[in-house]
Amino acid sequence: MHARHALPLMARICSATAFALVLLRPVSGDDSPPAPVVFVCEHGSVKSLIAASLFDQAATDRGLPHRAVSRGIAPDARVPPAIAAALARDGFDVAQVKPQALTAADLAGATRVVAIGVDLPANGAQAPGPAEHWDDIPPASKDYPAARTALQRHIDELLDELIAAKAK
Repeated sequence: MHARHALPLMARICSATAFALVLLRPVSGDDSPPAPVVFVCEHGSVKSLIAASLFDQAATDRGLPHRAVSRGIAPDARVPPAIAAALARDGFDVAQVKPQALTAADLAGATRVVAIGVDLPANGAQAPGPAEHWDDIPPASKDYPAARTALQRHIDELLDELIAAKAK
């Protein structure tokens, strides 16, 4: 073989070997993203939506794979315009979000469940662990900055707990 053909042949062999190693790599349960954190409020359109938005941003900023969903006990038909505008000022586009009802599947598939100012329905559906209750959040429709600050404090603590649990 001529020297000028040796390099392309070696490159093809190395590429094929690397591709085979990727295909043969064992699949680990650690590669999949963790189950979502489920935030629940009365209507699924204000406190839980703000919390889920802030949580996703904070998790992304920390390089964490965790994500959140917002659910309501009695969901609104839409996000209130004042809340959508406040979230838009914070960089979150929720104009097309349709609040969703909390389901048994949400509870069963959650990493954590956080009830914000509500009790979870006693319909037999169970979360994988006890739900957290954040009952100290001011009404966002009256004081969005105060509600945002209180939610962000809880979210930072929750992310710290999730990181610590993963490290164990």
